[in-house]
Amino acid sequence: MLRKVLIGALMFVAVAATGFAQGKTDLSGTWKLNVDKSEFGPVPGPSAQTDVIEQSGQTIKINVSAETETGKLQYTETFTTDGREVAISPDAPGAHPNPEVTLQSISAVWNGATLDVSQKLTYGSDPVTGVSHYTLSADGKVLTISSDYQSPMGEAQRTFIFEKQDASAGGAMAGSGTSGRMSGSTSSTGSTSMGSGSGSTSQASSSSTSGKPNFSGTWVMDPSKSDFGPMPAPSSGTAVIDHKEPSVKISVKQTNEMGDLAFQMDLVDDGQKVSTWQIFGSDAKSTAHWDGDALVINTDTTIQDNAMKFANRYTLSPDGNTLTVHGHMSGPMGEVETKVVYAKK
Repeated sequence: MLRKVLIGALMFVAVAATGFAQGKTDLSGTWKLNVDKSEFGPVPGPSAQTDVIEQSGQTIKINVSAETETGKLQYTETFTTDGREVAISPDAPGAHPNPEVTLQSISAVWNGATLDVSQKLTYGSDPVTGVSHYTLSADGKVLTISSDYQSPMGEAQRTFIFEKQDASAGGAMAGSGTSGRMSGSTSSTGSTSMGSGSGSTSQASSSSTSGKPNFSGTWVMDPSKSDFGPMPAPSSGTAVIDHKEPSVKISVKQTNEMGDLAFQMDLVDDGQKVSTWQIFGSDAKSTAHWDGDALVINTDTTIQDNAMKFANRYTLSPDGNTLTVHGHMSGPMGEVETKVVYAKK
């Protein structure tokens, strides 16, 4: 019962502020290895590496270009995220970066917002098994691949830290919301040019005098466009936002099968001022700051003695009629990616 109550409480917080959904992370993009921040363990790592990831449904294709002590390497790995083991032909281009290593099979499965990729390899004549955990940062800009390998020689751990290079590649999380920033040519959803026509006019009407989007209005949740994962969708939800730079007041009301919820956040978007508000009888402490044209709200709270962290990203459509709130929740049950879509009333 306690677990059910906790899950329900977490869902309320996430849906009300961002939407509780176990949306699968979208790893698509061009990723450059940060060699200084990475840890290669006992095996020498590359001096440079760029991974281009294409993710479509359950299929992931990774094109790798690397420079190692043995020379330059280019190869491609393609696999699905349904847990099915894919055998790799010995003649397939795309051997492992170390020429002494041969990849024999690969499989992958989602574990919440983390992609777990299992590999069977040989190092010389020795069998090696490895599991790599692909985790995306809340802002979608850093991809961490933590790997554990088992072989007759013992265990080895490696951590590769990649930084995203193509901010225009669209949302780095389909359901978590790292949308491409609006830079005058690309919208927060990475889809609409703002240079001319109605798109430019509509954006101007939804922007504040500071040039940032203005989120003021009454917003009605659209459950059909939102993603709540395994949890039941709220029957209704409304957010009323009063945005007068640098003040942002957000009032939320929501109806769910477990009851009603209402709360208010009074924020200052300077990234410094800590605003305290109440959720389920506990203090929640939030800060807000701008990341391009997205308003990011970070919240720390405790629910039934469980410490929770939320990173919520608010973006506005070019016409100012759709508010999308992506988020990342972390707590004792793991990582959860979220998305809620609101239509302006």
